[in-house]
Amino acid sequence: MQTKNLKGIRQIGIAAALMLLPGFAQAQRILAWQFANPLLNGDEATVNSTSTDPHLSTSVLSRVNAPVVTTPQQRAFMSTNFTQTTKGDQGFIFNITPAATYKVSLSNLSYKVRNSGSIPAGSFRWQYSLDGVNFIDIGAADITMPASTINGTVQTPIDLTGIAALQNVTSPITMRLVAWNLSSNTAMFGIGRSITNDTASVLTVEGSVVPSGPLPVQLQSFMAVAQQNDADLSWKTAMEKNSSYFTIERSSNGKDFTGIGKISSKNEANGARYTYTDAGALLNSDHQYYRLQSVDKDGTATYSNVVRVNAGNAIQKSLLVYPNPATNSVTIETNLDADGLLQVFNTTGHVVAEYKLEKAFHKTDLNTTSFAKGIYLIKLQDGQQISTQQLIVR
Repeated sequence: MQTKNLKGIRQIGIAAALMLLPGFAQAQRILAWQFANPLLNGDEATVNSTSTDPHLSTSVLSRVNAPVVTTPQQRAFMSTNFTQTTKGDQGFIFNITPAATYKVSLSNLSYKVRNSGSIPAGSFRWQYSLDGVNFIDIGAADITMPASTINGTVQTPIDLTGIAALQNVTSPITMRLVAWNLSSNTAMFGIGRSITNDTASVLTVEGSVVPSGPLPVQLQSFMAVAQQNDADLSWKTAMEKNSSYFTIERSSNGKDFTGIGKISSKNEANGARYTYTDAGALLNSDHQYYRLQSVDKDGTATYSNVVRVNAGNAIQKSLLVYPNPATNSVTIETNLDADGLLQVFNTTGHVVAEYKLEKAFHKTDLNTTSFAKGIYLIKLQDGQQISTQQLIVR
């Protein structure tokens, strides 16, 4: 690696609170169901996903070998007459199906369950299948049926990031919730219940859906900084071919995004630079999240990483990272008004590279061949000023 005006270079391994640093990409909701608006009566045969990533097919939640409850339970998707005494296939099922040329990676499953007439007996377990026939248990152990409540019980979210089979999948993934050993044949069990008129999801899948082939635009960097009450966004592409436009999207929670602007692509073979100012974005909020949607002329769309801007922490530094994603090496450009510290963190919060930089413009080439594939965070700090940029190593 080469850089100018380095005071020191060291490869170290100290713990850091990586997820608390601004600019770190957040998990995205790719599928979700809520049953209050429009109101679910409770005896429907199936329920379509009420929130669906644009590159996934609408998912259908249905029952497996368990009948509908005789008395409909509004705002919950219920079954009754669970007759199996050991783990079988009675329960609920849905598919996660990426569009052609896309792949899906799952990170988290959040859900709420409701039961009646099964206390204290009863167990359930989530499972997944890549062929729709052979199912594999998720989690370390079966889950004991929770105490019966009118509005159901929110369960501990399930981390899916450690299941390699659920990462970078181009074919349908089948998810199944099975229940057994309920105390009576008339015991009811189901997903939900939504609170009256509440649009919060009772079943949510988080992860990412990205192209499985070449991107319509090769994005080198995307960053957002606070400038008083405004959020200044900038991005750089390495190559553009048959690109149509970029949509700038904003979110207050890092999950639910809304388009706020549109910029036409320059379609320059060697890439181009873009800027966009979200005026007044931080006037009544202490933070905002942003992402880019890049749309090709044939309608193909891809998303950038998510970046966060914090009010009261305006970033005056320049931090440019390219190419991003990187394979063998990455170039980091900085422009400092005073001496600063540049650090690279891995996903466990350990510093894998650190540079002390003098006041000046720097162009640092970092060799990434020894880096494990995954997400890294580049942090530039000068006194109280901090700027960050996510790096993906493939």
